[in-house]
Amino acid sequence: MLKKIASVCVLGIASIASTTASAAPEMNNFYYGVSLGFMNTDFLDRFEDLESASDNVLVARFGGYFNKNISAEIRYGVGLGRDMVSNSTEAGTFNMIGAYLRAGHEFSNNLYPYVMLGYTQSVTTISSYNQTLHTAAKSTSYGVGADYKFNDKITINAEYAPELSNNDFMALNGFTLGVSTQF
Repeated sequence: MLKKIASVCVLGIASIASTTASAAPEMNNFYYGVSLGFMNTDFLDRFEDLESASDNVLVARFGGYFNKNISAEIRYGVGLGRDMVSNSTEAGTFNMIGAYLRAGHEFSNNLYPYVMLGYTQSVTTISSYNQTLHTAAKSTSYGVGADYKFNDKITINAEYAPELSNNDFMALNGFTLGVSTQF
């Protein structure tokens, strides 16, 4: 499923690249950026006796606009730490990858609120007594956010998304703050 969504996003970004000549000259179609995610992981099923883990994730983003309201984005994130989830167990995000479609509307030439829908896969590390377990979870993802454009090149971003909410292992949700630039 992730490969299909990623393929759609990549094909969409490629189609944007092939049509940039016909787009309005003031429209910058591609962007890249970084975000810092403040994530919370709730463990389910066989790990339900563990407390929630809170950690930070550094996320690289690359995307492109189909038009002024629709964009496609690919993200890759790495965990920056682990949290104690029991007396002897640490847990945290190892990495995550996702592909998303965003739909929004620009207000006052600076503010762009949006909704997003996509697919996320996350690998979580659980360590206890010198043993480490990497567990993967994947799910359809959705969220809401807003971009604020400072100028033609720099945009800041805030977003909330329950990244993994439809699986049996864990529920991952978080708030991110980021910056991006168009090219």
